[in-house]
Amino acid sequence: MKIKYAIGSAVLLSSILLCSAGAGMASAENVLSTESIMTQSTLSKISPIKTTNMIVIDNKKVLLYPTFQNQQSAIDGINKEAAELLNTLSQRFALGELTTDNWLDYRSSADQYATENSSMSEQETVQYSLLNRFFDIYENQDKNNAITELVTRNNFAKAAIDNSELELLLPYTSDISSNFNNMQVAQKQLATVSSIPNQSSSISYASNYAVTPNSTAYAVFGSDCTNFASQILEAGGVSQSVFTDASKGWWHKITVTQYGQLIHTNSTSWSVADTFARYMGVGYTSKSHSSFSSAIAAGDFIAADFEGDGDWNHIGFVTSKSSSSGSYGGKTYYDYKVAQHTNNYHAWTSSSTNGWETIEDDNGTYGRVRR
Repeated sequence: MKIKYAIGSAVLLSSILLCSAGAGMASAENVLSTESIMTQSTLSKISPIKTTNMIVIDNKKVLLYPTFQNQQSAIDGINKEAAELLNTLSQRFALGELTTDNWLDYRSSADQYATENSSMSEQETVQYSLLNRFFDIYENQDKNNAITELVTRNNFAKAAIDNSELELLLPYTSDISSNFNNMQVAQKQLATVSSIPNQSSSISYASNYAVTPNSTAYAVFGSDCTNFASQILEAGGVSQSVFTDASKGWWHKITVTQYGQLIHTNSTSWSVADTFARYMGVGYTSKSHSSFSSAIAAGDFIAADFEGDGDWNHIGFVTSKSSSSGSYGGKTYYDYKVAQHTNNYHAWTSSSTNGWETIEDDNGTYGRVRR
């Protein structure tokens, strides 16, 4: 039996400002329902999930991110369901028991552990996948709070809110974020994969450094999928958009201290999956892996939203694709080869290493980035 092998995650920064796309007045009514529960997700067995969190902006109700009904209850539940892996992480990285205060430390430690241990046991693999999906929902309370605070602050000051902040904070399914995404795709005119000037160089770079990172030229993060995707894009001849502000553009810099130490800095869009996808634009999404596989090609950057909650968690790169569909493990799709980090591999989706075909099983969403 093929095991779902979780494929990394990245933390969305609470306040990101990349570009301006107009302004509007926002009202601060925060309408939160307590009754709607996710029933399909395995996470709802750990703790009930609320899916109708809403806020009113410009007199329109806007859906926020799904959250656990009770954050502490969710922590208690995941401590039981992933006890063995959490205990390993606690000992390996000198962490106390997982709590509401140290969950970010556990998140980064889990990704680091998975990167350093390519041959995790079946139990660790299953619990790592569960833990990633748990954090994907658990972080949403902070994101909803950030959105609510922004709207409330501007409403209190009777000021027009700059949608460029909301475009990157709201779920990508919202009208505000969706309009921004369409603008990004249109502005870049990314109608074909040839938007990468030298696709063969991108594929070559991805193939060479998928398993062993290029630590000479770039920093290596515990959650490294988007950092690696940015390197691939740069290797293909796409020029950086450099700013001094990490919340703007798409860039990576190296400075050398007087002692010869290399210091790596980069934009949020360079290393965070959700920001990378939104900054580059997502031209196609699907809940169906079969449909997704037919819509991608070698040279495409692909995104995964594990829980389908409205933010992108992971980025990969397609280096090859079969010319016809086939049946693999009971699923029919066009096989394609993915180069990615966290976990690090260069493997066909039909292999036991790759797990992209299973994202649809937990209500996940697939995205094709840059076209």
